[in-house]
Amino acid sequence: MQQRASLVALRAVAIWVLIMHAGPAALALKDALFLHHETHSFPLKQSIALNFFLHDNLLSGPDSSAITVVPPVAGFNSSLQNQSFFGAIIVLDDSITYKADPSSLELGRGRGFYVWDAMNITGPGIQFVFTAVFNEASGYGGSSLSFQGHDVVVDRVRELSITGGTGRFRLARGWATIYTHSLIGGAAILNITAYIFTGC
Repeated sequence: MQQRASLVALRAVAIWVLIMHAGPAALALKDALFLHHETHSFPLKQSIALNFFLHDNLLSGPDSSAITVVPPVAGFNSSLQNQSFFGAIIVLDDSITYKADPSSLELGRGRGFYVWDAMNITGPGIQFVFTAVFNEASGYGGSSLSFQGHDVVVDRVRELSITGGTGRFRLARGWATIYTHSLIGGAAILNITAYIFTGC
């Protein structure tokens, strides 16, 4: 397989050398080879700040927006209880709204997962990975923004990295702060403020 790949590469180099040192006919062949070459214009650099509320409802019932697909490890660290929920994986499809009130304007959905990954040394923590998929009402319809990072859920304010985006958020990078607005049982409302840099 490696020998075949090497032969293909050598043949391509030979063709390129012939084209670059040949006459008009060969130059026409060169143009034909690049008929499918496309150019793309990238958005100009800009900074955006977004504030929204993510409604993560792990409670069972019709209003649930998250589900545990892998339960916590039983008997972790020789204990009868796994107080850090280590090993649990939750998949979410949460509502994103303009205000903390669940009935306020919905801006999109937060879709992804989180893994309880702290061994109860620094307090319960999750690896939080989700994408905010925005709707037309948000003003960013057809666009999305991706987040990832370690969230020590007992801290008052935490940070996530912005790892990319689509649509209006192409080439996105930046960070986001998370503040737990409310937590009742398994239903949490998170206030997220994203500081975004896009373009190049």
